[in-house]
Amino acid sequence: MTGPDAGAAPLEAAVRAGRADAVRALVRAGEDPRLPLGEYHETTPLCLAASLGRLGVADAVDARAAAPRRRGVSAGPGRRPT
Repeated sequence: MTGPDAGAAPLEAAVRAGRADAVRALVRAGEDPRLPLGEYHETTPLCLAASLGRLGVADAVDARAAAPRRRGVSAGPGRRPT
């Protein structure tokens, strides 16, 4: 690969290219859509897709990035665990 995405992680490159199909395939193959991306790990696949206006990709990432809620994990300050 050449150009601005040269050396980018496969998931990041797929998000930047607007390839929702590739994002889905990478996540099915084990890529974690919740891990940070970017040279300084400053963004996530969902934030990157949204900032680039790649709404189809954002939908693909969001559908797979939503972690199942685990029992006993606090829902936040002042809230009871589920």
